[in-house]
Amino acid sequence: MKPIRALWLWPLLLLVGCSRPDRSPTTLTMWAMGSEAEQVRPLLDEFERSRPGVKIVLQALPWSAAHEKLLISIAGQSAPDVAQLGNTWVSELAAMGALSPLETGDLATRGIDSTDYFPGIWATNRVDGQLYGVPWYVDTRVLFYRDDLLQRVGYDHPPRTWTELRDVSQKLKAVGGADHYALELPPVAWEQPMFFMLQNGATLLRDGNRFGNFATPQAVGGIREYLGYIRDGLAPRQPLPNLYASFADGQIAMFISGPWEVYQLNERYPDLSYRTAPLPVGPARAASSAGGSSLVVFKSSPRRTLALDLIGFLSRPDVQTRFYRRVRDLPARRSAWADSSLTAQPKVAAFFTQLESAVPAPAVPEYEQIGQQIRLRLEEGRFGDATPEAIAAHLQADADRILAKRRWLLDKRHDEAAR
Repeated sequence: MKPIRALWLWPLLLLVGCSRPDRSPTTLTMWAMGSEAEQVRPLLDEFERSRPGVKIVLQALPWSAAHEKLLISIAGQSAPDVAQLGNTWVSELAAMGALSPLETGDLATRGIDSTDYFPGIWATNRVDGQLYGVPWYVDTRVLFYRDDLLQRVGYDHPPRTWTELRDVSQKLKAVGGADHYALELPPVAWEQPMFFMLQNGATLLRDGNRFGNFATPQAVGGIREYLGYIRDGLAPRQPLPNLYASFADGQIAMFISGPWEVYQLNERYPDLSYRTAPLPVGPARAASSAGGSSLVVFKSSPRRTLALDLIGFLSRPDVQTRFYRRVRDLPARRSAWADSSLTAQPKVAAFFTQLESAVPAPAVPEYEQIGQQIRLRLEEGRFGDATPEAIAAHLQADADRILAKRRWLLDKRHDEAAR
């Protein structure tokens, strides 16, 4: 996150100040991003019809500008009442004091039951034990695989463990030859080496998220396993120019990605023989990412009750199911997955299974910066000869440096409380 600097921010604050939202008691402002902003309007209209006199003003933001726009609105005291946040942003805005804490009693009266949500996803909305958001839609990463290619090397099922993943990868490589690979692990995706570390039992931060925790046997082992696929020629060293074409023509037999790929592949290659499965389980546990977006209420909102009513409506299982049909965002509510629109999609079922073992990222604003360092440091092993131990040591130093301000603030808070 870039610091807010008064000199460049001042003109933007003037612009924000000139466009403050309507503050009438029955007008609610909501900000949303991407395709969700494009498709949520009919649901908001339905909510308005159930509340005569209520008006919801929706502002659509591109994902590329949303983060900065939110920071500007907070600084300019013109934040919306309700907003969609990527769940990795929740901790940042909560640390700024911009979000209204949510109480389980208030949510329960609106039909929001935490036990109907995937535990790892729900946890992404907790910061220092306090809940600040309600999951709206979810995503995670699973294994996409060419079942026909795996059958040719004797596998009638997807690889379920690291041992099976290594075995089937070696067999696929032996059959495919120099220009064919078992698995794609793109260098731009820092989440994938993170999966290997988590599955090997690593905890990436320690001491209340004050320090990195990469210089451990678990993290080093995960890095070694990840790099092994690249160094042994089982995964391409350079990124593939076209993932879908490479998967369709058999240049790669497996890759790791999210639910949007199902619809892309089905549209581009409707006759392609492929399936999805949860990620192979590591020596310690099953693990994948806990992604998606959440709905939050800003502390500055004078219409908190109405804002919570809207979140309760958008969180209803039947509403989430209808939203899935419009946008193809996976529902956050477990009960919504019983709908036929999801049960009729066998390639989506793996995501439900994987979401049960999704691991939330550490709830610190700096984690995305640490993620980028994971990507950069793994490139030293991917394109160079850096050892897993050296990469882990560098990541440890990177994380400790990035978290230095957090430690200072926490120590200062502790000292003030002790006085």
